[in-house]
Amino acid sequence: MSRATAVLIGVAIGLVLIWGLVVGVFVLVSGTHEPATPPVPVSSQVDRSTPVASPTGTASRSGTTPAPTVSPGHQPPVFTTATASSIRHSWQDITYTPDLVLDGRLDTAWVEGVDGPGVGESIILTAGTPQTVSGVTIFNAYLKSQAVYDSNNAVKDVRIIFSDGTSVYHTLTYGLNLDGERIPLSQPIETTSIQVVIVSCYLGTDPADTAITEIRVD
Repeated sequence: MSRATAVLIGVAIGLVLIWGLVVGVFVLVSGTHEPATPPVPVSSQVDRSTPVASPTGTASRSGTTPAPTVSPGHQPPVFTTATASSIRHSWQDITYTPDLVLDGRLDTAWVEGVDGPGVGESIILTAGTPQTVSGVTIFNAYLKSQAVYDSNNAVKDVRIIFSDGTSVYHTLTYGLNLDGERIPLSQPIETTSIQVVIVSCYLGTDPADTAITEIRVD
């Protein structure tokens, strides 16, 4: 082989090596470069470290009943005084006057004062101006305790008379009832007085006295 031929072969080998080196570097560089990831829009990013607020408003507690809605301008009837056909005399410091049916308490009561069970006796509630009445609730007998209830008489049949002469007859249920028994009217009545008359009684173990604890009007 001549010297010139050897030189040409050496140059060719050198060029091949250089080309291979260039191609290798290009492949290496292009393989480590990843396409750019598009930025996430700000509105779609959520910070999970911050709790999400609950909707505003008051939640209804389980087992509770919402208060009834009162019509604007509606005023319940108001009867301010009470009188009775008879009153049992007081015992020690305990009284049985008719005003006690308006005191909002279940440990006081009006008790009639005649001999016997008090059939025909009555209590009258009076208002200063005409009141519109839809119902009358009677807290029957003496509700201070079960023992006191059992010993006194309870009203059985009752007649309710209004100032215009309208009357309602009703039979009350026997048994201690701390919620009272409501007597609804077929239609509202405008009246200045409500008279509750004892027509008959459920006799207690000491049947001398008949009592009414409260009378409420709506």
